[in-house]
Amino acid sequence: MINVKRLFLIGISLLPVLFAQAQTAPGMQWVLPIKAGRVPIGKPAGNAVPYRENNALYLQALGQPAVELPFDSISYLDDGYFKIWQGYLQGIFHPELGAVIPPVYDVVKPIGPKPEPWAFEVGKYGMVAVADEMNRLILPWSKSGYGKTTAFGDSILEYQRSRVGFSYIARSGNPVGEATARLSKPADFQRITTEWTVLTTSINGRVRRDTFRESEPFADDIAPVRTDSLWGYIRRDASWLIKPRFQVARPFGPLGHAVVKVQGKYGVIRRNGTFLVEPRFAFLKPFVPGLFEFKEGEQTGLIDSVGNVVVPLGTYGGFIAAGKNATAVKSADSLLLFRNDGQPIRIGKVVNCFSNRVDGSFIVHQKKRVAASNHLQDFFGVLSERGEWLLEPVFQRHFREHRHFYVAVAMLEPCCTIPGIALEQNDRDKFLLFNRAGQAVAPFAVGGFPGPGDSPFIIYKIGNLYGLSTSTGVALAAEYDAINDMGNGWAYVRKGDTWGALKWVE
Repeated sequence: MINVKRLFLIGISLLPVLFAQAQTAPGMQWVLPIKAGRVPIGKPAGNAVPYRENNALYLQALGQPAVELPFDSISYLDDGYFKIWQGYLQGIFHPELGAVIPPVYDVVKPIGPKPEPWAFEVGKYGMVAVADEMNRLILPWSKSGYGKTTAFGDSILEYQRSRVGFSYIARSGNPVGEATARLSKPADFQRITTEWTVLTTSINGRVRRDTFRESEPFADDIAPVRTDSLWGYIRRDASWLIKPRFQVARPFGPLGHAVVKVQGKYGVIRRNGTFLVEPRFAFLKPFVPGLFEFKEGEQTGLIDSVGNVVVPLGTYGGFIAAGKNATAVKSADSLLLFRNDGQPIRIGKVVNCFSNRVDGSFIVHQKKRVAASNHLQDFFGVLSERGEWLLEPVFQRHFREHRHFYVAVAMLEPCCTIPGIALEQNDRDKFLLFNRAGQAVAPFAVGGFPGPGDSPFIIYKIGNLYGLSTSTGVALAAEYDAINDMGNGWAYVRKGDTWGALKWVE
């Protein structure tokens, strides 16, 4: 029998703790050092990795003894839950709760809600039912199934009874009327005519319906609405955040600022209704959080959230976010760069810039004349938010941008000096790896990398072997036959027939 109390101690809700394992580099730690006969399996959780050894299944949490599990296989799903197998039969396991759904079904999957699902769709012998977290049937076995199922909060399940109709059932198994069920959903707007929308809420058991001429979607439980001729802001419980007093009201952005119009002029307000920027503009709209595009006549510019001019009025072709703290302005056949404090960045002619806005850095594309050929050629570099080069524009191919890294093709002009990397000659089939600060994370060109994602490490290849780098440098030399990015900061590594597992620990 499974020891639930012991499993509670290793629950993945525990914070990561440092433990006495071999550490390859800052941030990366061996959780399962390479050992013959031990193989990590399935998807790991944030703080625990399943593995098989000597025909037994174990769950290893950070800093805790491994615990043997009475299943044949296991793989992490989400929100603390694992899918488990006994032969071909499936179930659901949680380290704190044990096997909430025993492995007796052909198919099983959580319905929701996150982060604590209480309803699970189960299948057996070609039939489908819905069980709760105690494996009690909420909906009976059905050959046709229940179509799309959705859990509302912690008490009501919506299921499809026909192609167009839905029914509702409580967690207790009792039927629920549609009106009652919909009140358990977060309140939202419904259009009832071409001219009116309604917001239906339930307060202390009493149903309330408020109608509006127009409404915008809720964001952080606040929505702009128009009553007759004026706009205000309403909370999801139908109480007013700001009563109607604006000619126009735009949604609040992530910084809590919104564009409004009063007496024919636009300004910016806070959530408490006070003005950050007094209404003095004929045109104003959000650009990125903290910046707004304004217009006078045919000219446009940018201001910040307190009204300071960041980009002066001009005839521009548009604006491009350059990292989180700079802006590129289309002007004729080039771009003008400005820091978001209004200071210009002067680096010569810029053709384009690129950024996924992870931080303040961004990629810059320039065209420069090469003395040897007297031709204009494409060059790429990386700028900091202050307009300083993190990577000089000597790269002849576009960078690949990663949440934690930049990857460049090993084609430079002039070749071949780059700080921290030994590069003997240009090679279009090799790559150079840098962190977001522009520092090399491998002192050599690599032969390839299997598509970096959002992990805090990058896997690289030299010849037929694989290695791994973090933002501080090489963590694993290229001496492994396989390294797999498993998500949640985990990497499974293989050398010959032996396996191990590493985890990124903050």
